[in-house]
Amino acid sequence: GAVYTTTLNAPSCALICPVVDRGLSRGGIEARQKAATFVRTLARITGGSEELLPYLETLQPRLKALLADAAPGVREAAAQAVGVLAAILPPEAGDEQADVAADLVARLST
Repeated sequence: GAVYTTTLNAPSCALICPVVDRGLSRGGIEARQKAATFVRTLARITGGSEELLPYLETLQPRLKALLADAAPGVREAAAQAVGVLAAILPPEAGDEQADVAADLVARLST
């Protein structure tokens, strides 16, 4: 198969992240799963590059919401992406990773 390469920088993320965000929020099952997998891969490849962090941070809330998705494959892909993001994103003031579990329990309880 063909292999396409590009530089992963702020301008390329500015183009692709809105498309990925739309896939995470409005796509079908396959689109949501692929978008979550893409975020995980992007986060792994960039390793928390300073110029890309703002773009990855904007996708994190969508991924957390997908942890309660009806499709098991989407939940799994989202969990993997959230895990990678948790490892590379700087902790916010007062925002602990335990909040993800509490948020998930609250979503599942309603």
